[in-house]
Amino acid sequence: LRSFSQWMLSENHLTEDPWNGAAIAFGRSRKLPRFLPAHDLERLLAFLKTLAGPEAWSGNAAAIQNRPHEGTTLLAIALMLATGVRVHEVVGIECRDVDVAGQTIRLVGKGRRERRVYLTNDWITRLTTAYLEARAALPPTHPYLLFNLHYAPLTTSAMRSRLAKVAEAAGLSNRVTPHMLRHN
Repeated sequence: LRSFSQWMLSENHLTEDPWNGAAIAFGRSRKLPRFLPAHDLERLLAFLKTLAGPEAWSGNAAAIQNRPHEGTTLLAIALMLATGVRVHEVVGIECRDVDVAGQTIRLVGKGRRERRVYLTNDWITRLTTAYLEARAALPPTHPYLLFNLHYAPLTTSAMRSRLAKVAEAAGLSNRVTPHMLRHN
C-alpha cells in the first residue's frame, strides 16, 4: 500500500502521502521462551544424580539395571538438555536409532522430518551406552529406547509427569516443562 501510494503521488493522483507518519505493526509480539535458571538446573541435576545413584550417573550399566526407572528418567532429561530434543522426539527414539560409535541419534521430528542430533560429550555418551546395555538385560521387548514402570514404551504425558514430579521433589518452586529444557 505504501508503494502504491508513492506511485499515486508520483502520477499526481494524490496531493499528499496518506501513509506519512503512519506505523503498522505486523504479526504479534513474540515472548522469549521460558528456560530453567542455572541454579534450578543444578538442583534438578543434583537430585537426579541422587535419585538414580552416582554409579548410574557415571555410566554404570549394572547400577542402571538395578534402578531402571530412575535411569530412564535420568537419560530422558539428560537427552533433552544435551541435544534440545522435544519430549515427543525423546520418547520416540528407537534403540536402532542410537549410534553410540558415531555419537548421534536419528530422530523423527515435527512434520515427520528426519534429523540427527549429537551426543555432545563423553558423559552423555557413557550414560546412553550404559542404558542400552542395561535395557538389553531387562524385560522390554518393544523397539523404543525409553520405557515406563511396566516396561511398555514411555509416553509423552508420562515423561511430562516424571519431569514435574522430579522437579517438585528436587524442591523447585516453578513448574518445569520439557520445553524449558530445550532452551537451556
